[in-house]
Amino acid sequence: MDSIFTPSEGTKMPVQHRAKQAMTPEQKQVINRMLASAIKVWDVELIKGAVESGADTQELLARAVAKKNLDLVKLSIQYGADVNALISTGDRKFQPLLHYAHENFHEEIFSTILAQGVSIDLKNPQGETVVQRAARSGDFDRMRFYLGKGADLGGNAQEVLIKAIDKKDLPAIQWAVQHGADVQGRVRSSDDVMNTTLHLAFASFREDIMDYLLTAGVNIDARNSAGETVLHLAARQTDSKKADYLLKKGADPLATTYAGVSVLDEAMKSVSSTETRDYDRDRYDSYSGSYNSSSSSSSKTRDAKAVMTLLLARVKEVYGIEPYNTAMQRDITVGKPIAVGKARDDAGPKRDQ
Repeated sequence: MDSIFTPSEGTKMPVQHRAKQAMTPEQKQVINRMLASAIKVWDVELIKGAVESGADTQELLARAVAKKNLDLVKLSIQYGADVNALISTGDRKFQPLLHYAHENFHEEIFSTILAQGVSIDLKNPQGETVVQRAARSGDFDRMRFYLGKGADLGGNAQEVLIKAIDKKDLPAIQWAVQHGADVQGRVRSSDDVMNTTLHLAFASFREDIMDYLLTAGVNIDARNSAGETVLHLAARQTDSKKADYLLKKGADPLATTYAGVSVLDEAMKSVSSTETRDYDRDRYDSYSGSYNSSSSSSSKTRDAKAVMTLLLARVKEVYGIEPYNTAMQRDITVGKPIAVGKARDDAGPKRDQ
């Protein structure tokens, strides 16, 4: 079996065993072939027998890591395997054993390799450490494990923030912000729109994450590069639950895009389109004699109207018309100064004295 290892240039780990009598090169080849065959069928007893008989353990170390067999990893190291060796990944490319262990992750095996003196911040040929690879792929459980082992993720907080929002991992989001990530930052979406972190969080909606971003300083009415707030998106999606949440957080139902499209415009467009579809469906049913139910379409119409109702209720609550005396009384309650003379003037024309 061809070896997938190339020796390291560093110092090998000290061998903890030695042969009773040195083998000839031919004898070594025989016992190594026996170990290779035992590895191929993965017979643990035969593998141990070959190792204890003097076979080289470098190949076994890689196979044991891939099989996540802690006992054989330890056995390989005890009998001389080099944890600093590089492993072939094909096409004449190599990577450190630590990165191979990252790809075949097992906590105890990884810890065993680190215990031999391998640096947690060892880089692969692409210049990445294992913690950077974990953060880039959004594997935050593994990222936290590496950080707990002393890994340095400095300079990657922004990337972690964006990936953590996508993965809905609040602890990773909090870690990123605590380590310098900018919650006001933007990221380009697949349709070339530059979205805020709030827009990203809205896409995978989770209230605790939205709450955290708002607490961290993101404006509830923050706009993406198209000028849309997240409330625009909720209106377009006819999602009353999201719209209700955003309105309770203070989102402006009268906010407009750079093109002048308001949230109410977006909601009305949704109402109109769903009602048009309902009308066309009903007309088709009357001509065709079809009596098939269209609960899905009717449900969308209800959802669109529910969003519009929420938006109008908020507008009315803040800006709506009310009796003059009610307005006066409210101003008195909140301590707002009242120009009595002007109020009398505004109440109607003065009578002749």
